[in-house]
Amino acid sequence: MRQLQERRWDTVDFLVIYVDGQRFGDHPVIRAVGVDRSGGKHVLGIQIGATENVASVKKLLVGLRDRGLRTV
Repeated sequence: MRQLQERRWDTVDFLVIYVDGQRFGDHPVIRAVGVDRSGGKHVLGIQIGATENVASVKKLLVGLRDRGLRTV
C-alpha cells in the first residue's frame, strides 16, 4: 500500500485516466487507473471514501497531482 501511495508519476505520459468507485465489503473505495501512450495500464491510486463522492475524488486527484501526475 505504501508503495502505491508514494509512487511518482512525473515521467509517465497518460492519455486517459479512469476514476471509478466500488465497494469492497463494507468499504467504499475510489480508484484511479491511467493508460499510457503505449496502452499500458497503471493503478495510480486509491482512496477510501464514499463511492464517487466529490470530496473523496478530489483528495485522490490532488494527491496524484502532488506526486507528479501532469494535469495540463
